[in-house]
Amino acid sequence: DELLGHDIWFVATGASENGNAGIRAFLDTHRDKLRGVFLINLESVGAGQIATLATEGEQRTLKGDKRITKLVQRVSADFHHPFESVDMPHVTTDAYAAMSMSLRSLTIGGVDGANFALSHTEDDQPYNVDLDNVAIVSDVVTEVIRRS
Repeated sequence: DELLGHDIWFVATGASENGNAGIRAFLDTHRDKLRGVFLINLESVGAGQIATLATEGEQRTLKGDKRITKLVQRVSADFHHPFESVDMPHVTTDAYAAMSMSLRSLTIGGVDGANFALSHTEDDQPYNVDLDNVAIVSDVVTEVIRRS
């Protein structure tokens, strides 16, 4: 019931390896409807250590939205699974495309060292998905929506 007051869009855009073409097309098409929204990008959350990306961007480093970051960190701590905050200046996620258009956005990702966990490796297989990670991220994002 608490979510009824929100418009919630779950968007799978694809083409992130091609200059984030999918999210860019989505943002261009729906820009007029996105004023004041929170965009939360999920990357490799089925593996690794869950973290928020404090910064990202290969050409120009941008910061994840502070308000969303604080809310995500507060909620994850309340759920006894605090998310770390990491810098990944060598990646440009779909959230980066939104940040570059001055939209409030943040990436939550499963990280392993300096990279997204298992991403683009031969171990990136369905049987390696950590269901606990997926459940935690799902619970945190749902609660972030409730509290926003």
